[in-house]
Amino acid sequence: MIEWKEFALEEVVEKFIDYRGKTPKKTASGVPLITAKIVKNGRINTPNEFIALEDYEKWMTRGIPQKGDVVMTTEAPLGEVAQLCFDGKVALAQRIITMRGKVNVLDNGFLKYMLQSPLMQHRIHSRSSGTTVIGIKSSELKNIPIPVPPIDIQKKIASILGSIDEKIELNLKMNKTLEEMAMTLYKHWFVDFGPFQDGEFEESELGMIPKGWTIHKYSDLLDSYIGGDWGKDEPNEIENVEVGVIRGADFDKLSNGEFGNIPKRFIKTNSFDKRRMMERDIIIENSVNSSTRCVGKSFIVTKELINILGTNLICASFCKLFRLKEKKFASLAYLHLNYLYDTGKMEDYQNVSSNGIGNFQAKEFVKMEGIPMPNDFKQIKDIIDTFNNIIDQISLNRSEVFQLSSLRDYLLPRLLSGEIDLSKAEKQVEKVL
Repeated sequence: MIEWKEFALEEVVEKFIDYRGKTPKKTASGVPLITAKIVKNGRINTPNEFIALEDYEKWMTRGIPQKGDVVMTTEAPLGEVAQLCFDGKVALAQRIITMRGKVNVLDNGFLKYMLQSPLMQHRIHSRSSGTTVIGIKSSELKNIPIPVPPIDIQKKIASILGSIDEKIELNLKMNKTLEEMAMTLYKHWFVDFGPFQDGEFEESELGMIPKGWTIHKYSDLLDSYIGGDWGKDEPNEIENVEVGVIRGADFDKLSNGEFGNIPKRFIKTNSFDKRRMMERDIIIENSVNSSTRCVGKSFIVTKELINILGTNLICASFCKLFRLKEKKFASLAYLHLNYLYDTGKMEDYQNVSSNGIGNFQAKEFVKMEGIPMPNDFKQIKDIIDTFNNIIDQISLNRSEVFQLSSLRDYLLPRLLSGEIDLSKAEKQVEKVL
């Protein structure tokens, strides 16, 4: 077996770029700013903060990051790792450090995965400091020992794990495209009434709609809308049914196929009986910090989600569960709710309490809001089928992301410890890609 040697990070890293202690002036557009809050779960999410192009040279005086450099958060949170994949210029914010391995000594892809490994995460956190905010000093980081095999083995390991991540990214991009396609189709049919523009229109309580259409209020469409439960963190004589509880904070994770961190709680039997989630239920975030966002963000429950997380699922007490009488309309309702949220309409149904928490006025919402639909369902049957097919495909893609992520997380520590033979791992990955 080829021996892996250990080196201090500073011995094998050519360039550390650290902008801690500096705060750039942010602008509405310009050079994307990589902040700690968008480095999550091995990827860099789309930047939503920028610095002016004319400020770039005078700001980036400590070094210019390059595509392929490894990014790590140094606090709040500590130890999130990803790799720069942007072709153009990027700027670095506080709490971010980038590393670039020495040529033919340390492969950047291998460095990324090694820093994500349980071994290196332990070493990083064991050298952290702070009480309120846990972080790591640059001097401590540079002295952390890292196991380094020959460069050809590094590249092979990075290639095997990277091929899984590439497929995950492809699925997530595909889902984004499908979501945009579904919303475009929804607006064309149910907002602009494009296919019916040549016909007659008439006034309704929600504006002009094609003649022969009706506004179907949520109060008529819904079989029920109920609140969630939070239960207890440990079972007792009364609350002893174990459930997975989905919160509004979980929506984005679930959308990315991250199903592993749903809280487990214990609730009463009768609470579970009436709150148990079913396929095509819609969860709506009911309470939020009104200074950061509005109520009404939604998520649709799919068969794959239930299969992966188990059948004992409920939503949290700060959510509402919408269950339609006819499941075939669930995808349409989900798109309609997303449209209302994206256009700010949900703000009309947000009541802000004295502590700044926005609460969803569900009773008012179901009485006032509805979906325009033709009296003759045949007119929209094909587009409803299309919506359902798109939601199903998105769900299947998420399920595959979860399975691929699980395989990567299984292989990562074993490849990095030499426990699994590289050729066997490569064949195992080829079978699922």
